[in-house]
Amino acid sequence: MKAGLRSQLKSARARNSVCSFRSPIARAEPIPVDQHSAAPAGSESTILIVEDDEAVRSLVREVLDHSGYRVFEAEHGEAALEIWK
Repeated sequence: MKAGLRSQLKSARARNSVCSFRSPIARAEPIPVDQHSAAPAGSESTILIVEDDEAVRSLVREVLDHSGYRVFEAEHGEAALEIWK
């Protein structure tokens, strides 16, 4: 793990899991990327969002759609399993 990066995962049976990351602010110059040679972020990738909060699910879907991912969404685990089949 890099210096300054902290991660934490809290999980309990039959409860929500929480994963958080903390990172110091980068002070380095950004690395230029050749926009013509790099594939879009979500190029040919599919993501299944499983989230019970409709507002969160909608926001995540919007961001991923905009990034080029093919997105499916489910409100809970059973619905996600049906989509995955």
